[in-house]
Amino acid sequence: MNPDPNRGKLTSGLSSGSDNPNKIRCLIDSGSQTSALSRTVADRLKLWPIVDRSFARSLGGIAGSVTNGSYGRLHYTRLLLPTSAGGGAKEKFDCAWEVLDLPGYDGNVFEGILGLDFLMKGVIDLNRMHLEIVNPKTNARAQLPLISQKDGG
Repeated sequence: MNPDPNRGKLTSGLSSGSDNPNKIRCLIDSGSQTSALSRTVADRLKLWPIVDRSFARSLGGIAGSVTNGSYGRLHYTRLLLPTSAGGGAKEKFDCAWEVLDLPGYDGNVFEGILGLDFLMKGVIDLNRMHLEIVNPKTNARAQLPLISQKDGG
């Protein structure tokens, strides 16, 4: 089986308040406590002036490994996600990010991780294999497809 390489990935617009979003690919990770953005994305989008470096710290990993750590925190960015209404409509969602070197990161696979801090705004429906996020300000809904282990995830 040759799974669709785009299924299970979220391609969204990321903006720091500007009207010019830049697309990034995100991994939806319900096991991650916080959302993370690759340092290379922060470089590419020139986000360093709004990274709060007072949040820089060392991070532990699997089996006691230590990554280079967090370079800081983006307290406020806006994600533009496809709405369930379809037709190319997008809805705005606020998201905060830790800026990290992502170990094993391959920019062709994903550039950020949406963790529980963002996913708490939504429901993961394993029967229909999608994540539904509701914007509490507008009640607009975004539905994002998930990929299962048996689908090649």
